[in-house]
Amino acid sequence: MNIPENHLHKLIDGLTYSNACLALYRLPWKEQPVLVLQREGNPDTYARLQDLNGKTGFVL
Repeated sequence: MNIPENHLHKLIDGLTYSNACLALYRLPWKEQPVLVLQREGNPDTYARLQDLNGKTGFVL
């Protein structure tokens, strides 16, 4: 499959190479993807689901 280059591809490439903390996904019934980008701080990482201990936010 040959996908033409566009502004979204360039944005994804730039964010990937910048080590930014992000999630990019598309819901099945939507045409456009959703970008969640962490602008400040570093992400928290946990070994077990129980370690979240009531924290809120985006979890992957």
